[in-house]
Amino acid sequence: MSNVFTLDSMREELEKQYEPIKVQLSDGSEAVLQNLLRMKKTQRDAVLEKLHELASLQQKEEAGELAQFEVLTATSDVIFRILELAVGGDKGKKLVKELDEDLLLAQEIVAKWQEATQPGEAENSPA
Repeated sequence: MSNVFTLDSMREELEKQYEPIKVQLSDGSEAVLQNLLRMKKTQRDAVLEKLHELASLQQKEEAGELAQFEVLTATSDVIFRILELAVGGDKGKKLVKELDEDLLLAQEIVAKWQEATQPGEAENSPA
């Protein structure tokens, strides 16, 4: 058995292991939200910045530093921007447009994507 792999075979294996979240758009195309670790650095950095902003807003709400309507407005903007950045390009913009300001639906997509993008936990080895 050889220890030589092609990049294409490794990409295929990673694609199966870390399958992206796909949202079908009205034109039949798909908006693809890749795992954070599969994104290019500039895209990943932009998404991580928005995820940090979202976490900060949630902390401020819990601490009572912001009124609920302020958090809702800011959270809405951040969540839609996360989706736009995570998909990228025209497809990201199209996804946000098709969501038609449905914040609950957008939050659900982000939650599913965050769950899928978490690195797997190490499995227990047999003792």
